[in-house]
Amino acid sequence: MLFLAAWAVLASGPAWGAGVRDVPLVNWSFLPGSRDWLYDAVEKVVDSGLAGPAILNIKPMTRREMDRIVLRAVDRIRKDPDNNHNDRKDMEGLLMALIEEFRPELRALGFHHDVTEGPEPGFWSFRILDQAQMNVLAAGEDGQLQNQEGKSFRSGGNVWLALNSWAEAGDYGALYANPEFYGSGEDARFRLVEGYARLGIANVDVTAGREAIWWGPGYHGSMWFSSNAQPPWMFQVRSREAFELPGFLRPLGQFKLIFHLMQLDKDQVFPRPYVTSARLSWAPFSFVELGFGRSVTFGGQGRQKPVRGEDFPRIFFTATDEAPNTSRVKSDSRGALDATFRFHDVDRFFPLTKDIELYGSLQIDDTRGNPAFIPNQPGYQVGVYMPNFLGNARADARVEYAYSSPISFTNALYSSGFEYKGFPLAHFIGTGGRDLYLRTSYWVNERIQVANEVSYSRIRSTNFFLAPQIEETLFMAGPEVSYSYSKDLRFRLGFQVWHAQNLDLVPGRDRTFPVFQIGVRYDFGGRN
Repeated sequence: MLFLAAWAVLASGPAWGAGVRDVPLVNWSFLPGSRDWLYDAVEKVVDSGLAGPAILNIKPMTRREMDRIVLRAVDRIRKDPDNNHNDRKDMEGLLMALIEEFRPELRALGFHHDVTEGPEPGFWSFRILDQAQMNVLAAGEDGQLQNQEGKSFRSGGNVWLALNSWAEAGDYGALYANPEFYGSGEDARFRLVEGYARLGIANVDVTAGREAIWWGPGYHGSMWFSSNAQPPWMFQVRSREAFELPGFLRPLGQFKLIFHLMQLDKDQVFPRPYVTSARLSWAPFSFVELGFGRSVTFGGQGRQKPVRGEDFPRIFFTATDEAPNTSRVKSDSRGALDATFRFHDVDRFFPLTKDIELYGSLQIDDTRGNPAFIPNQPGYQVGVYMPNFLGNARADARVEYAYSSPISFTNALYSSGFEYKGFPLAHFIGTGGRDLYLRTSYWVNERIQVANEVSYSRIRSTNFFLAPQIEETLFMAGPEVSYSYSKDLRFRLGFQVWHAQNLDLVPGRDRTFPVFQIGVRYDFGGRN
């Protein structure tokens, strides 16, 4: 009932002012995919308790969503006659940086400050060339990058050149394109990493094309969907922003809904099958965010009986895993639950950090019992994030562990597993994998950030027949330095040592080699 009520309220959601950008933030970082610096900055604001309830676990987020969170935080500080937030002066610099970044969007929302002064944004806006990014990678062996939308590299030198463009018509339509050229000493490729058209009505967005997707609280991987593979072609309907239910249901907190239908590639046991998924995110309080949902693989060329349109409700809303293999409604379904708990000002009894975020996700491929509600061999992920590590607002730390069971992301009928173009769609560890990840970072000043990452992973294929046969173990460690020369020009330098056994799931391919990366991104025209 709550699910239906939430969908019903979408059509009456607010339509915000023209010029509030609804295109996603670019994914350009080397190691953690889908992370522009703004994701971490907004997460720190939410973890501090200044923004109230917020939904962060559906990514990519748009600038519209982020500037709403920033605006709520600023309003709470302004309307704080008792100075309850007076002890959070550590957030001043970060909030000012966010206000500066979102100044055109904040102006459109009616927020006035010396930093945001400027011309009002118009209804029509576009950028034929918005950003250009070049990444250069040198490595001692061939390999694959994790959470980088299906990127692989060759031994020696590798170059990626990516551009993006966008156009908008107020709140009603948007176009986005992110083409990429790749070249090495052995081959060259061109692909459209992301590209889509979006229509918006009130608080509903309808999107068709390729768009990055990351569901869940994980940072080094996700038990739902991640940016590990290139986004498949999809049709998507989502709430543009988090919303509240009307009337007496308003105290239930904030909600966000997303639904998509995507088609996978031809290199499957049944070529070009479909995946349909739905997720509901709910933030009842400022300290908790919950996520629930289901994903179903069905159809595909070569099935004895093709799926008809009237079969879809039965496929998605009932358990059809146990149907005979010859049935056209036979599918592979997965469920997932996740929770994020955010506690602020905990340094009084936990001196390692001022704020802390605890999160976990449960991935379910099968159930048992009568009725069958008990998860059978679930996968899971747990993590802790400390946004002001050791009481320093410039430092943060994260520890994360992921486990996938022998039945996670695979299926006896759809034996190719939950993958697209050879890359798992969810966590890169695949079926029966493990991943332990640690990251620390420190802002030396407002321009330079230094980070260190260490991970140990056991990786298997999602292929039903291959997963039990071969396992890759991969240890990676190294530093990363980011430097903002200006608001428009940014550099990133990374170095890692990789030690692998059965690298890329090739038996006996045991290697230790360096991976060196340097990248530059330029924003054309800057911000208004």
